[in-house]
Amino acid sequence: MGLSRTTAFVAALVGAVASSSSAWASACIASKGGEAPVPYTSPAESANFVYKITYNPHSRTPDVSHWRFRVKSITGDKVRWYREPMHGKGPIQDVTLYRAFAGVAAGGGWEFKFDAAIYDTLWPLKQGNSVDYVADAVQNGELKFKQRIQICVRGSKTLKLSAGDFQAHLVDITISLFDAVKEQPWDRLETSAWYVPKFGTALLMDDHFYKKNKTVLTQRREAVETPSPVSVKKMESERPAEPAPPNFQFPGINTK
Repeated sequence: MGLSRTTAFVAALVGAVASSSSAWASACIASKGGEAPVPYTSPAESANFVYKITYNPHSRTPDVSHWRFRVKSITGDKVRWYREPMHGKGPIQDVTLYRAFAGVAAGGGWEFKFDAAIYDTLWPLKQGNSVDYVADAVQNGELKFKQRIQICVRGSKTLKLSAGDFQAHLVDITISLFDAVKEQPWDRLETSAWYVPKFGTALLMDDHFYKKNKTVLTQRREAVETPSPVSVKKMESERPAEPAPPNFQFPGINTK
């Protein structure tokens, strides 16, 4: 699949609605060890990350792009991210996340409403912690569809990336979409994310999109640069966010 086709295809994916379910969350196994739970920490103000995004990484000719994800603002435990391509033209994605993984808003007037008290039981992170909840996807005040989110903390290890070695925690996330339109290209997204407390976000993520239990796209997002301060003057000079389709996970899928 060429770059232009991949761009259009993935852009369509992030706007999809469908229905499905996943049973993996029932197998979320608690640790027998005594490791300390990990409290939530937010990224630093104005933090910048660069991710290498590889589409269909196991194919003979995978497509690769680089995106910058930067913290625009922090309000309590809500972090507003701007995501933009490093090369070429493309809209800035405007996504707000609550406590690392829960999407609460996106460009184009999207809001994702759910019971935060249920999600909060995931924290502090510890192997075996899990949540299962439903979120309403609302655009400009109108309910468009519902999504079921299942999250499980699998364990921890030292994550070795080109950007460095980091203590990380594996968090599996499944998002199933309800009230499908037949033409939508996927009905389930499964993400394995390595959350790094030092930066308050995941530095490595593997995403698998499915339609009727068949894989339609895979992608890997790997941080290749960790945050560095950005001056207020530079941030104010950059272009404002353009409306983006709903983006269903923590930073930074999904378009090229």
